[in-house]
Amino acid sequence: ATSVTHGHIREIIDGYLKVKSSSSNDCEDGQCEVKPSTPAPSTPSTPSTGTATKTDGLKIQNSIDATFTLLDGSKVTSKANGKPKVLIFFQTICGRCMNTTKSIGPNYASFSDVDLYEIEINLKDKNTVQDFKTKYGSAAMKFAYDTTYNTNGVMWKYVRLCDPSNAGSIGLPVIVYIDSNNVIQKYETATSVTHGHIREIIDGYLKPKSSSSNDCEDGQCEIKPSEPQKPEVKPSTPTPEKKPEVKPETKPTPEKKPEVKPAPEPEKKPEVKPAPEPEKKPEVKPETKPAPAPVPEKKGPDMKNPVAETFKLVDGSSMSTTASGKPKILVFYSTSCGRTKNLLKDLNKNYAKFGDVDILFIETRKAKNSAVASFQKKFALSTMNFAYDSSNTAKKAMETYAKTYLPKVKTINTPLIVFIGSDNVIKDVVHGKALTASELRKAIDK
Repeated sequence: ATSVTHGHIREIIDGYLKVKSSSSNDCEDGQCEVKPSTPAPSTPSTPSTGTATKTDGLKIQNSIDATFTLLDGSKVTSKANGKPKVLIFFQTICGRCMNTTKSIGPNYASFSDVDLYEIEINLKDKNTVQDFKTKYGSAAMKFAYDTTYNTNGVMWKYVRLCDPSNAGSIGLPVIVYIDSNNVIQKYETATSVTHGHIREIIDGYLKPKSSSSNDCEDGQCEIKPSEPQKPEVKPSTPTPEKKPEVKPETKPTPEKKPEVKPAPEPEKKPEVKPAPEPEKKPEVKPETKPAPAPVPEKKGPDMKNPVAETFKLVDGSSMSTTASGKPKILVFYSTSCGRTKNLLKDLNKNYAKFGDVDILFIETRKAKNSAVASFQKKFALSTMNFAYDSSNTAKKAMETYAKTYLPKVKTINTPLIVFIGSDNVIKDVVHGKALTASELRKAIDK
């Protein structure tokens, strides 16, 4: 019951499914532990594996303002400004650093949404760092070098900021995760991490989360019925209107009782018998008969389509929710719904199989024409039908289908998919599933 990222799956694979070396020290032939420079040691310290440290949810303001020199000569800062930043402090002789760089290299393109820098901390010159990059990384990766021990000092500032209890030695690599607001969210040391692990941390800690508790990975996929819906449901059912009619009919009853009490008069008795009561009873019966009528409709599909709305499409044309001589599939969604995007991935490949079906995608969150058009351009085919709605009509239509055919569902998860036969009869209604093209085809063929 969770939407997982590719990074999370990659991390599980690397952490549990891969065969691990019999050695507990994954630092290969390299030195993975360093001690603070005092001020700058001339020789490296004794090789050691170091102790792994992982600190989650730090939420420490990044007060360290340092500048690093990249291999291409450009300068970058340690502070994040509007874009998440990952700083990986390493040594060229560190085995864990080699493993981490090997994993990131071929997957570096997946980090376009963050600034990721590998920063050498042990006085290696430009050529040495370039050789390390060529051997273990990729051309696009960004490496910083330093021959003055400045980077070493910066790393130790982060160590003391994130882990004040540190006794004076640290295992490499040291990785600092900084969100777009320049707040340090996570800090790790002394472990070989994969690109999948880093991706998972970025998505879990550095990306801004929606204020809504309904989070569908990269979008909101959960919709609760709107408050205005309640008053609209009441007038839609004839029952409330009948009640006021029944009440005035029952009120005359006490008036009839006093007539019955002094009733010894024979004239009043015949008046009571043909009284409006027998006439009203047949009137009440036909009035109460429509009331149970909606009950079978709530049982589910195979009922006439209760919604007849026409929506504007992004191409300027329009399409109705009513099916007329041709089956129809309605997909209610939001532009931020991850499941809808997944549904479209498979449907795009098989859309030609639906030439005999009208498929209409209806956005339910009042997204503008331009936003829906952009969504279609990015995730769907240009020949598909995408509707936008600046009012609340789309959401009300979706809630009508849900309340009629899924009465026990309190929260609607998009996409909500309605399958309508060519006779405008509902065949099926499902929600919260990224159906495949074959599943859509099977459902409409029923």
